[in-house]
Amino acid sequence: MGSKNIYQVTEPTVDAIKASTFAQHIYRKCLRSPSDLSDWKRSRAYYDVVAYINNTSTALQGYRQTGGNYAVSAQMRKLCRIFNWLDRLVCKHHPMGVGQGLLSCLADENPLGTTESSNSLRHKCHLAFRQWLLHVQEKIFAIMEQQLRPHCKHINELAQYLTRSFGSIKTNIYGPGNELMFLFFLCALFKCGVLQSEDTVAAALLLYQRYLELVRRILLFYRLAAQPTDNNSIDERNVLPYIWGSAQLCRDAPFTPLQWQQPAILERHRRDYLLLSSLEYLQKERQEVPLGVHSHQLWCVLSLASWQDAYAALMRTFIKHVLDDFYIVQHLIFSDIMSFSRQPSECLQRAHLG
Repeated sequence: MGSKNIYQVTEPTVDAIKASTFAQHIYRKCLRSPSDLSDWKRSRAYYDVVAYINNTSTALQGYRQTGGNYAVSAQMRKLCRIFNWLDRLVCKHHPMGVGQGLLSCLADENPLGTTESSNSLRHKCHLAFRQWLLHVQEKIFAIMEQQLRPHCKHINELAQYLTRSFGSIKTNIYGPGNELMFLFFLCALFKCGVLQSEDTVAAALLLYQRYLELVRRILLFYRLAAQPTDNNSIDERNVLPYIWGSAQLCRDAPFTPLQWQQPAILERHRRDYLLLSSLEYLQKERQEVPLGVHSHQLWCVLSLASWQDAYAALMRTFIKHVLDDFYIVQHLIFSDIMSFSRQPSECLQRAHLG
């Protein structure tokens, strides 16, 4: 006699079906051991990333984030809407609940005001982060279909890069490898024609800034750990603000590297330059401990005579301690646009500064 039990099976949403379909066989993980680094350093994606950073740096010179002196296209505004949605989603998946999330999104001071034990609170934060990221993974394909050019053939690949840029759902860690995935996302937007050359400055000073603000909120709300790095790294989380921030200052700079800590300079220009806003954030995070104590390599770079010298030192450090570090790049994924295929031997592209 057959069972009379009736099992309730929840029907997957249209977005969930779409996400599941998109996620099939789209990417490859190619860095499985340190011996694969030589192939990575000869890959098309490696050359594209270095070229993109340097081309953007060349374009950024003399531009400030405030004042609206760079072009913002309709497509760039649509991409920013994705981050509007991601911000709202963080508030929805706040560890303390929706009400607290809305208040915290308005003012980040004491965002987790609670008397819970540290371990209990950390567990609750990590669970909320997992829920947030799973929600992003389910909805991102549909959101990107709405905001990208009609009939874009690379939504799948772009969404994969973007969802991996916010931290690990398994380890609750965020580090330079996640920022590198966002760099893949930016580079791929240009390579597949979603963005054009006139969007170069806005991609760094507007879209990347939106990403950076979102990441900082995620780190604060969900208490993600930083990726362990060696003492020679510039930052254990984000490196691009220092690279592109110094590039901004390579033309018509109102101050030298040695002058950045002057209170008047910080107050007047902290909203204009990626470098200053990131240094201010870093100092607050480290409770105003002198930069040379907690970030010796960055302090050394900012002791150089010119912004061109600072930029060159930052790029060398980025290549050596991020791009060429297996433990940072091992989780990168590759597909059609950002390819692991071998690049014909050529010199890495450099920025033209000053």
